[in-house]
Amino acid sequence: MTVSSWKTVWLRDLLSGPIKNGYSPNCVDEPTGKWVLGLGALDGRGLNIKEIKAVPMGNKKVTPYILKEGDFLVSRSNTLDKVGRAALFRGEIENCSYPDLMMRFRINEKDVYPDFLDEYLRSELAQRYFRRCAAGTSLSMVKITKTTLEKLKIYLPPKTQQIKIANIARYLTNQIEKTELLISAKERQFGWLVKRIYKNLELTKENKTTLSCHLHATSHIHGDKNAIIASVGKKGIRNRSEVYSKSLSNDYSKNKLVYKDEIAFGLANDRLVYGVNLSQEIFSVSSAYKTFKILGCDSRFLKYLLDTNNSKLSLKYLITSARQGKSVDFDGFLKEKFVFPEISKQKHISNTINTAQQEITLLKNLARQYRTQKRGLMQKLLSGEWQLNPKEENHEKR
Repeated sequence: MTVSSWKTVWLRDLLSGPIKNGYSPNCVDEPTGKWVLGLGALDGRGLNIKEIKAVPMGNKKVTPYILKEGDFLVSRSNTLDKVGRAALFRGEIENCSYPDLMMRFRINEKDVYPDFLDEYLRSELAQRYFRRCAAGTSLSMVKITKTTLEKLKIYLPPKTQQIKIANIARYLTNQIEKTELLISAKERQFGWLVKRIYKNLELTKENKTTLSCHLHATSHIHGDKNAIIASVGKKGIRNRSEVYSKSLSNDYSKNKLVYKDEIAFGLANDRLVYGVNLSQEIFSVSSAYKTFKILGCDSRFLKYLLDTNNSKLSLKYLITSARQGKSVDFDGFLKEKFVFPEISKQKHISNTINTAQQEITLLKNLARQYRTQKRGLMQKLLSGEWQLNPKEENHEKR
């Protein structure tokens, strides 16, 4: 099969009828059996059927907008990165209509395989075209028109090739979905594991001690220009440049250094936050943070201990006052009692949790690799840059 057997067509050449905008009814909170898609239903990966709203039973205006299997949907208005998102409706929801900010159309299936066009509409080829044509007074809400949609250029191979390309895409999508389901299951299992470990820890007869009993206070003033400027938040201590793109101040003279196994503790965005430095890197944080070390404690165990009690600690030691705004009761926090078992048991607990966490990380990396592989492969196949061997076995049959 050669590129010369491909055709260049416009979407309007494939339509079996006109493109139509939807209708947005006033919705209600209670389920009625009649639905309308929310704008978030087009999430860039297809149709998210969780993003629906209930339509009043007596509203008959939605009737002409009820979706049928085989309808294509495209977001006509959204932010620049989301406008033009598309999906093929496969009959996932009964009595479901689509809103005014979406367009609907149907195709002549003699000319194009629906699953192939579904992949094409969500490909970077199509999305780049929609972003280029989007217009509006603000990037917070730009629009594409019916004419823009009709003029989408499509590289159309023979239908046998369309089917093969769609089946390859479906195979990779299935692999991604299976991996993501496994990730969700492992994350639930991880949460259960952590709760069980600490519940058992609380049930032991070992005495509880306060953090202050193990405290080694530190107040390193920034004197190392090679230290990494850090952000402290829910995910611990991280390189600030990985979190924010905004340029940083050049004056770090009042910052504090956080060495390995030390803790940075304070406020960020009016929330109690802390991070344990588990790396060999030296981090630099604002002087507003308290920096300290807990002696005789495995740092990874301490991190899990604090993370598990995060909600309770925030409620108890985050203070709000009319004059001062929000502050932290650091002295009270240090008086919080925890079970600190022998260091060997701490290490065993942290190793058990860390192994489970690494398994989740590996699965997330695998899912990311599948998504990258699919995106790159579809770019090559849908543009005709790569050709399939006609004798090549179908992915669907594997």
